[in-house]
Amino acid sequence: MRATGFRPFFFLAAVWGLCVVGLTALAAAGSPLAGQALPANPFAWHGREMVFGYVPAVMAGFLLTAIPNWTGRLPLAGWRLWLLVGLWFGGRVAGWAGEWTGGACSGPGAAIPPAALVAADLAFLTMLVLVVGRELVAGRNWRNLPVLAGVMVMLLALALWHGSAASGAVPANVGLRLGLAAAAMMIALIGGRIVPSFTTNWLKGRGASGLPRPFGPYDRMVLLATGVALAGWVIVPASASTMGLAALAAGLNIVRLARWRGAATAGEPLLWVLHLGYGWLVLALALIALGAARPEAAPAAIHGLGAGAIATMTLAMMSRATLGHSGSPLTAGPLLTLVFVAVTAAALLRVTAALWPTGPASLVTAAAVAWTLAFMGFLIACGPLLLRLRAVG
Repeated sequence: MRATGFRPFFFLAAVWGLCVVGLTALAAAGSPLAGQALPANPFAWHGREMVFGYVPAVMAGFLLTAIPNWTGRLPLAGWRLWLLVGLWFGGRVAGWAGEWTGGACSGPGAAIPPAALVAADLAFLTMLVLVVGRELVAGRNWRNLPVLAGVMVMLLALALWHGSAASGAVPANVGLRLGLAAAAMMIALIGGRIVPSFTTNWLKGRGASGLPRPFGPYDRMVLLATGVALAGWVIVPASASTMGLAALAAGLNIVRLARWRGAATAGEPLLWVLHLGYGWLVLALALIALGAARPEAAPAAIHGLGAGAIATMTLAMMSRATLGHSGSPLTAGPLLTLVFVAVTAAALLRVTAALWPTGPASLVTAAAVAWTLAFMGFLIACGPLLLRLRAVG
């Protein structure tokens, strides 16, 4: 029996998301065990691993499952899949073993040539670009080439992160912002397809008459505006132009979200959480505009994207895909509903803490606890399904 792409990558993404936040929270609390297990700067490691560890794992799981449906080709399986999993692990080891300090590589892997650590870190996304590109071209699936571009931008972001950390030639945090922007555009692109599509199917099954607007010229305009605003945030985050572009993109996306009839899905958490996740993207764009005007608010935009839009949408999508491909009913029970509530609470608490830096430190702790509950709940609800080697039904 052979595993399919979403199973190992969704499981590993959830475990990694739980471990990274949990260990960082323990390090912040002064735990000697966490302090010894993590690099010297655990908070920089946290940001790097959530953007370049967690997010690419989810991307891989989604794309390796979706592309066979798009192209009609067989899914990646067997040793090729496990090679890709191994390369992802290699990146996590490289990120832990090698830490850039003053342009030099330090940490447990200091004796390893820096070029080898960088190559190990870039290998997974490089291979994912090649696999996705090969499948889309072989299947002549030109419509989804923008998805390949998203993976390529994520690879570029990681390369820029290394350039910044190693030499300072690249401005600090450009790579992280570009990685977040790549994930945000994937949400705007793919979320803009699946959220109204799933909502339409669900509403039709209940005989509803008012349905979400199909993808059209307005959506293309929103995607363009969102991409330009995110590009401005990556390059010149504290500028009047970025503030205006991000505010415009937020407004356009509010209208886009309203066209999808999210209020009508209140009876199904597996659907309303998708609308909520896209709503976090709208809020994150508004926070980018706020951060451009008030630099002290800039961290809130990062957490709005990461803990809000990305975490909510990825947990929602992983839950739905796991249930659907495992032969389970496409409905969220009490545990998955708790997962969605907990990740929402974690995002709200973390963004509040970023906007209120003089507030109680317990806000960050509470956010970490809520995050832990969300990811543990996902692993309890979906872990057994992901660990099966073949889908049921």
